[in-house]
Amino acid sequence: MELKAGCLLIERRQAERIRTVKCYRAQLHLHGHSTSGRITEICDTPYDQRRLIRPESSLQKSRTQVNLHRPRGNRVGLIIETADAEALEHVWNVTNAVRAVHGIDIVDCVVTERPIGTRCVRNESGAYVGRIDAPGVLLDAARTLIARGANAIAVTTNVQDLTSQHYSEHFSGSHANPVGGAEAIVSHLIVRTLAVPAAHAPMINFKDLALPNAVVDARSAGELVSISGLAGVLIGLSAAPQISTEQHGVRLTDEVSFDDVVAVIAPAGALGGVPVLEALRQHVPVIAVRGNTSILNVTANALGLQGVTEVANYAEAAGLVLALRCGISPETITRPLRSLGQAAHDPSTSRA
Repeated sequence: MELKAGCLLIERRQAERIRTVKCYRAQLHLHGHSTSGRITEICDTPYDQRRLIRPESSLQKSRTQVNLHRPRGNRVGLIIETADAEALEHVWNVTNAVRAVHGIDIVDCVVTERPIGTRCVRNESGAYVGRIDAPGVLLDAARTLIARGANAIAVTTNVQDLTSQHYSEHFSGSHANPVGGAEAIVSHLIVRTLAVPAAHAPMINFKDLALPNAVVDARSAGELVSISGLAGVLIGLSAAPQISTEQHGVRLTDEVSFDDVVAVIAPAGALGGVPVLEALRQHVPVIAVRGNTSILNVTANALGLQGVTEVANYAEAAGLVLALRCGISPETITRPLRSLGQAAHDPSTSRA
């Protein structure tokens, strides 16, 4: 079946998050919090496109039911969107550098004959999602690489519809990363359909910026000084956990399950994501870091979440994780420490 351009308008990730929040709000009794954005419109959008994307493995899709499998080393296949000669030369140089320096096993590379068309989309709530013009081109290339022995897929495309103003604000720390939603759509599509780890990197980092300060926020400095993020994607995928044991030629070591998660750590103002909500549902400790501020204000109080432990910084969070890993109750390392039975022996306490 031919997939028409624009047929896969991907507000899927945003819609899934919203549906999950609605579900968990009911389970966690999160009353009184109104979710922003056009929820009804997004959730009620017909998904005829879903019939075009059928999972090709027995991957279980229920959260917390899919264990991850650590490989000794993945065989990475690289999808390169068709581009001009200069951009392709950058891709080849980055890829060869990663092979030479880090010893990454790149099985093969496929340069698509047609554009994939990765686009930034900002919805009415202000969040960034994405759209793929030609998902069939992307999936066909991924299938080709898997047939050639790849068990992890890297993708590099030119992300379109990116505005200089919003991207510049991102580098100052005052705006969401406009590229993130589009990148997630590409990798999620491959993972859900083919059950292999996948990640996306912009082919050439956007440089047409009106920066108020040439020295940007430290958290985004690496993005500014590099030509692309492809090297990090290739290095990460070489050791990425496998989702399915059905992949041929993969040597697996450990299995990682939900029970191996010691805690989930997140900024104190960004607690509305699926990992946090699922962790609370599964009684996994959630640690909220006040010092890592963001443009969001989705706090435990705003959502009515119970059982979230707030700390000032990541040093405190690391200490708390170490205590949890060793089976030490967080209450016992706080001071003053509450004494059990003290009230029963207090003469001032009246007895019934």
